[in-house]
Amino acid sequence: MLRPACCLVYHTLMRDVAVHIVGMCEGRTFEDRDVTFIMGCGSEDAIVPGVEMALRKFHRGEKSRLKVGANYGYGSDGCPAYNIAPGAELTYEVEMRQFVRVIFSQFICLF
Repeated sequence: MLRPACCLVYHTLMRDVAVHIVGMCEGRTFEDRDVTFIMGCGSEDAIVPGVEMALRKFHRGEKSRLKVGANYGYGSDGCPAYNIAPGAELTYEVEMRQFVRVIFSQFICLF
């Protein structure tokens, strides 16, 4: 006996973003770079969660200075590679240079 299928369509909006980022801690610059990454995957390119969350609201060409608390930065571990102490507050200057909206559709059929 055949049962009717239920097909679901999921649309996911992702953005490829290109930004210029300057990270500072206690007045010392620890990074100054251009980076391109996919929103939601910033950690793969060493983008702290607080910066990635803020970028979701940015427009092309927008520049901003962000204060990022430890919970949205490097947390209680700090970042030895950048000589950032555990629990440190960070400041970032960020410019959204470019973004591309990409819509992925996924079909899932349940029987």
